Amino acid sequence: MDEERLPASVLAKALRSGNEYGWPLDAVEETIAAAQSVGLVTIGGQPQFGLQDGTCEMYWLNADATPRRIGESWVDYVRRSADEVVIRFRELVAKTDFAKEANEWEFQFVSYAK
Repeated sequence: MDEERLPASVLAKALRSGNEYGWPLDAVEETIAAAQSVGLVTIGGQPQFGLQDGTCEMYWLNADATPRRIGESWVDYVRRSADEVVIRFRELVAKTDFAKEANEWEFQFVSYAK
């Protein structure tokens, strides 16, 4: 996995769910900078809450980069995608009360008892 190219100090802060990596809000910008320094594109992501039984993703909120442009060099794409995601991440954090969002979720409990 490309994420394994990140420094150990950055990977140590990651939260893993299957093959997905996620980082706490206070580690996101450091992670993006580290990815950029090793030539990894930052496609973006969504805020998530890790729960004991799984992950709840706020799929309606995101900080994503636009796709690679025709003729865009890899180096330029790495730089631009990192810049776009950082800008969108900062905007998302500034305008979103994540705890309030989570408190509005309605959980459905499924019973498998017969």
